[in-house]
Formats: sequence, structure tokens, C-alpha cells
Amino acid sequence: MHGKDGRGKQVLSDTTVQENNTTFPTDAKLAKKVIDTYNAIAEEHGIRQRQNYKCISKDLHGKDGRGKQVLSDTTVQENNTTFPTDAKLAKKVIDTHNAIAEEYGIRQRQNYKCISKQLLQATFNGKRPKRRKKAVAAQKKLRTLAGGLIRELGRQLPRHIFQLYAPQLELYQKVINQKRTDKNKTYSLHKPFTQCIAKGKPHKPYEFGNKVGLLLRPTSLVILGVRGFGGNPYGGNTIDPLLQQIKDNFGYLPDEVVCDRGGKTKSKFDVTVNTPAKPRKSDSAYKKKKEAKEV
Repeated sequence: MHGKDGRGKQVLSDTTVQENNTTFPTDAKLAKKVIDTYNAIAEEHGIRQRQNYKCISKDLHGKDGRGKQVLSDTTVQENNTTFPTDAKLAKKVIDTHNAIAEEYGIRQRQNYKCISKQLLQATFNGKRPKRRKKAVAAQKKLRTLAGGLIRELGRQLPRHIFQLYAPQLELYQKVINQKRTDKNKTYSLHKPFTQCIAKGKPHKPYEFGNKVGLLLRPTSLVILGVRGFGGNPYGGNTIDPLLQQIKDNFGYLPDEVVCDRGGKTKSKFDVTVNTPAKPRKSDSAYKKKKEAKEV
């Protein structure tokens, strides 16, 4: 591919760090993970523990762990995925099928290893006018090659092995056929439950993961409830499950929940849910910003 540029009398050597998918590993975080893991093992095997220490944060914070008013908010728990363009997903489908074929000794007509790599590079910067036509053609070609490999593998795999890979092949076929305007799209092959969530951030318009709801005290910022939700539910629908969690863990309910306009709802519990009023047209930009900060 590179010709003369691929050879030379002089080469450069350097080292780098391949970072793992971990947060900054403080001792407190590791200890908390150990507690959670042991609790999960005990629940799985039906072991009755003397104490599981799940609610010890309430005892540590004392009065700060309770209050009549709590704040509600949602965030996105991002998954370990790159920006999932259709071209990248098609390239991963091709690589996965080649790996399955090599594992079971299936002789393919063509594996498209080199061609798929060149086509993926051709899709980069596809929004530029000079590269748009080439990028669209390369993306279409990648889908065609991936679809051909799926059909070929389905024909050549033994029946008992094909049944093991049937759900996986069905997912790959869905990825190849999906379009930009489709709903319930697949954005990751190893985590199909990944959702595209728009939070309105200027620097990051879209985030890929699942939604997480939080309830915390406004003064001490002690987290009273946290829960992950599948898909992209409405913010107001996350409040009742979190209130139920507080009731189960701490045995009490707050009187008021304060959240932004995205969480407007009526709780099934005897709890008031307050959201800020809609700003007036006559309000200045400064006043709108000030009111948003106060909330």
C-alpha cells in the first residue's frame, strides 16, 4: 500500500500508554466495589448476611443524609464505544465474520480485510464537499460486502453451530440494514442496549450510553438515590423509582423534589414535584440565566 514509504534505513521508536476503561482508582472506590461485589455474590447464592452495608452512607452523614427537600437530575452513563458511524459498524461486522470463519476452518471466497480497511479510511471527513461523493460510495460498498459475508457464513456454517450464532448474525443483519432515520438503532455490537441521548451540551451534542437518575440533598450534596434506566426515558418518569429506593433504604420520603423543566411530573407518592416556571418573553437574558442557576 505505502510502496517505498513503507521501507527505510531509519525508523523511530517510542512508547505510550494503552489506557484501560477505569476511573481514577482511589482506595475508597476500590473498597466500595469490593463491598458491592460481595453483596452481589451473596444475593446470587441466597446467602443471608449479618449486614450488607448498603445504607451506611446515611449513618455516616447523620442529619445531612435526610431532609425535607431533595434535588433530582439525570445524566448519561457513557459506554466504552467510539462514535458509532455506520461505516465503523460495517467494518466490525466484516472483522467478526472473518474471525468466526477462521475459528471453524471455513474457506471464504474473499475476506475483504484489505479492501474494508481502505474503504473505512475513505469515509473519513465525509462532510467535506470534495470527499462527500467518495465517502458515500465507500460506506455503501462496506454494507454490501458485510451483507455478502453474512449470507456466505449462514450457508457454510454447520447447522448446530449456526444455531449458536443465530442471534448474533441477526443483530449484524439489523446493523447493515438500518438507516439514518430509523428508530431503535443499534450503536454498538458488544453493547446493543446503548442509546443515543441528546443532553443539549454545546461541546457534546450526543452521548452514547444509558440514562442514570439521581436524588441528592441540595446543601450537603449527599446522594440519597441513584439508579440506571434502560433506553432513554423521560426525566419525570425517573423520579418515582428513585423515591421508592429512598423509602426502601432509609424508611422515609422527602416532602419536596426540585428538578428542571425536563422532569415535570406528578408523583404517585405524597411528594410535591416542583419545576421552574417558564421564562417570560420580556425577561432579559441575564434574568433567565440567573433564574436557571438558582434552580
